[in-house]
Amino acid sequence: MRTLHLKRAIALAVAAVFAVALGALAQDPTPAQDPALAQEPTGGDLKVGTVTRLDTAAKMISVKATNKEGVPAPGMDAKDVTIYWDKATKVEGTIREGELISFRAAQKDGKTVATFIRVGKVAPKPQGL
Repeated sequence: MRTLHLKRAIALAVAAVFAVALGALAQDPTPAQDPALAQEPTGGDLKVGTVTRLDTAAKMISVKATNKEGVPAPGMDAKDVTIYWDKATKVEGTIREGELISFRAAQKDGKTVATFIRVGKVAPKPQGL
């Protein structure tokens, strides 16, 4: 009788470990797990827009909100958003008027300051395993 209880306990423990392992694999990759995600700074939602005005001397750009393909999406705010960048901002690519960019920004001293800017279309998020 004791052997039967011991076998059931071991089987239950193995099943629990297996379930936890599968749950961990099913999660979205974090920057520590995916080196490509580790390169992109966090801090706010990733936003997408088209550069409508560029002032490199003031380190300022105006961006019109769009979807990931660069098309103004229904329900998105149609006004331009002014974004500043500084020496701490990570910029990938060359910013030019008319370019589609993705960025993360935070409020700093009453201004919207980008922490990350990537020029070009946003790559689709990889699907889970």
